[in-house]
Amino acid sequence: MGGLFGRPRRGAQRRGGGHSAGTTTSAAPPPPPAPPVVRPKVTISARDQAMLKLKVQRDKLKRHQQRSDAEDAHLTEVAKKLLTEGARPRAALVIRHRTLLRSQLASTEAALVNVEALAGSLEAAELSASVMEALAAGNKELAALNALMPASAVANLLEEGAAQREATEAIAAELAQGAGADADEAGVAEEMEALEREMAAGTAGGKAAAAAASAGGVGGDGVAAASGEEAGAEVSAEASSEELDATAHDVASTGREARGQPMAA
Repeated sequence: MGGLFGRPRRGAQRRGGGHSAGTTTSAAPPPPPAPPVVRPKVTISARDQAMLKLKVQRDKLKRHQQRSDAEDAHLTEVAKKLLTEGARPRAALVIRHRTLLRSQLASTEAALVNVEALAGSLEAAELSASVMEALAAGNKELAALNALMPASAVANLLEEGAAQREATEAIAAELAQGAGADADEAGVAEEMEALEREMAAGTAGGKAAAAAASAGGVGGDGVAAASGEEAGAEVSAEASSEELDATAHDVASTGREARGQPMAA
């Protein structure tokens, strides 16, 4: 009773004292609020709304068709049962009800066919519109690329490339022609020097043979013959030297004409 009139009981004192004697813990800070979820704004176009309405109506017609089929089957069973019991007037009423239901079911099926056909037409139109958009974007990009490389610029580039190739070929031909002329002149000079050395060696041998024949006591006929051979060799050498000089002059003139230099007299 003391506890009811403001006097605490012993158990309450113990519980209160134990709680106050305990160590006080600081309360943990509340967690930060979660950031609000930002959802992307969804825009529904008129085409999407029309397609949604058609699909909703199609689903309603299908459910109505299923209920009508089930009710038709039920009315058929009821009419059979009434005929079995001999209640022909009531069976006739049920059959009339079933006939009316079947007429409504036929109109429902026709409406369902129309809705499905319209939905298919709308989907085909959306596909055609997307194809047209893709074609328009492709044509725009193609026009931009064609503007970067017009036909006249391509023709000019091809002409410039052909001219550069012709110039390169002409330079290569000139370089090859000049090198060939220099090589021919160098070869002619080497051959002339070799022939001159060979002729000098032959003349020296003839003179040595003539001196040996005269020293060996050869008769007047032998001496005359040797002298005649020596004179013939000298004449032949002079003629060969003149021919070589003329040939060298012709070759040098040909090389100068090939290089565009004036020909010496």
